Amino acid sequence: MKYLLTLTLTGCMALASFSAIAADKDGRFAIKGVGVAKCSQFVEHVKQSKNLAEFGGWISGYLSAMNRMQDKTYDLAPWQDTQMLVLGIATFCQQNPDAQVHLAVATMAKSMEAERIKAHESLMALKQGDKVELIYRSVLKTVQTKLKAKGYKITTDGVYGTSTQEALKAFQRSKKLEATGLPDAITIQQLMY
Repeated sequence: MKYLLTLTLTGCMALASFSAIAADKDGRFAIKGVGVAKCSQFVEHVKQSKNLAEFGGWISGYLSAMNRMQDKTYDLAPWQDTQMLVLGIATFCQQNPDAQVHLAVATMAKSMEAERIKAHESLMALKQGDKVELIYRSVLKTVQTKLKAKGYKITTDGVYGTSTQEALKAFQRSKKLEATGLPDAITIQQLMY
């Protein structure tokens, strides 16, 4: 929940900064697809679980373009899954119903810059039973650092060993999450914010 609040507060501050990003001399550019929808429409679609794949696809495409075009950016959303991104944008949109979806996504992207991965990293596939979580080593190190700061006895080496798995399970239980021992997006969000 703090992540969503942080996104909203950062978004409000970032609104003014987007006037400098422009395609023509008057600061105008064309928006395609669902990006032109009003935030109020987006919120209704989320409430009704309607067209979420279309919105999620648009958001993923936007972030992929940002990864491609933004300096020193390999992955702007290194641990956030599409569902989490949609919920974050919905929170922004509830407070800004007349804004267009593209502005909500741009605001979210701006708020995530500090946590982006700046250079290529390979994803690691972490497995527990039949569950698999793809994660960057640097994100796993951040997870370990956050767990250690909360008093769990682990090393911050980016290795998914037994101590990390057990610390994650204990943390997940403390937050009433499914105790998989995997660093999924919800677990990371709870650790980060």
